[in-house]
Amino acid sequence: MAVTLDDLKKIQAKSIRKAPTTTALNEKDIRVVRKLTQQEAEEQDRKYEAREREQAVLHKARAFKALEAMVGERYSRERASLAAFACQHKGQRQTVSKVLQLAEQAEALSKEGRGITWYGPTGTGKDHLAIAWMYLALEALDVTALWVHCESLFEQFRGVIKKESATAEAELVAKYAAPDILCLSDPLPFAGELTDWQVRALGRIGTARSHSMKMTLCTVNCANLEEAEKRLTPPVFRRLMNDAELIPCFWPCHRR
Repeated sequence: MAVTLDDLKKIQAKSIRKAPTTTALNEKDIRVVRKLTQQEAEEQDRKYEAREREQAVLHKARAFKALEAMVGERYSRERASLAAFACQHKGQRQTVSKVLQLAEQAEALSKEGRGITWYGPTGTGKDHLAIAWMYLALEALDVTALWVHCESLFEQFRGVIKKESATAEAELVAKYAAPDILCLSDPLPFAGELTDWQVRALGRIGTARSHSMKMTLCTVNCANLEEAEKRLTPPVFRRLMNDAELIPCFWPCHRR
């Protein structure tokens, strides 16, 4: 049977009437897909944020563990807290309060490269206070920190100087110039004066950190700052104490 013009018009009309229904279904499907995609994206964001938080916790745990390994059991996080510092003499409570105040300013001090120096006679808890501050800074900031007793530091430099290796010495300087926070414990020897190469070692580290605006902490056994400047030499003293917060620790030795 031949298809007439009217038949063709009827078929075309049916197709046109069906088209909107097909289009509407497609748009609905698209909206569902978009909704699912958005939900999946939000779920991925939540998972990513959870992983970031987990990584931050692990990073801090590793940082605390590394610092405890450097300072030893005597200055573990539990033993070397501000709460564990026994305040038995005049000025100690004010000093602890000052250290806590500086811990609250850790971010600004670190960004500005300003250090902190605890100075006074031996056995007054300077290292305890300095390390307590470092624990608080690690808790508050995402920074790298390194603690070294200068007797050990000088032994390391003695080794590279004996090798007469400029490269090894430069690498050693770079090691101590790199961390965001470096604590130099007892840069002055208990007896005698610093040798020329010890002065050079401290000077090179101090200069590198000063130029990089890195924060340097020091604990110095001395009767006063004048003695510290004389024995460290004025150039090294200025590098290490440049714009630093100075905390005197003058009270009886806790070891007596």
